[in-house]
Amino acid sequence: MEYSSLFVTLMGIGTVFFGLICIIFLTMAMGAILKGKEKTPAVAAAAPAAAPEKTGDQPAKAGYGKEQRRRRAELRAKIKACEDEMEACGAREVELDNEINSPEVYNDPDLLRQKSDELSDLRFHQEELFAAWEKAMEEQEQYEQAAGEE
Repeated sequence: MEYSSLFVTLMGIGTVFFGLICIIFLTMAMGAILKGKEKTPAVAAAAPAAAPEKTGDQPAKAGYGKEQRRRRAELRAKIKACEDEMEACGAREVELDNEINSPEVYNDPDLLRQKSDELSDLRFHQEELFAAWEKAMEEQEQYEQAAGEE
């Protein structure tokens, strides 16, 4: 059976538009899901925020303000260190992706396995860094909320 050029063209255009519409709906659905997940950690972060307030009700110790400032400075340094290391990991990830896609590595199974393992380890480390960064950010937000209430 022979198809006309018009039929093939219209079927191609129809397929592309259908695919694009599916991508749009999937993107909208994922956006709605992720927005729902963003609200959940905020609720979880609000519960631990009660703990520092209880310590504030106790009699003030000498140097408490200095200790709190020191801890906040440590948190800022930790956040900055995590961000810097995540940026370096991201750059290394791009390098590894490029190396893995090069013909020399792609054609050498042992080297490909080594680079893939390194990439996998790097991604795991990035997840750990993100978790540490997120924890430090939550703690910093708790300090800022406590300072705002005073």
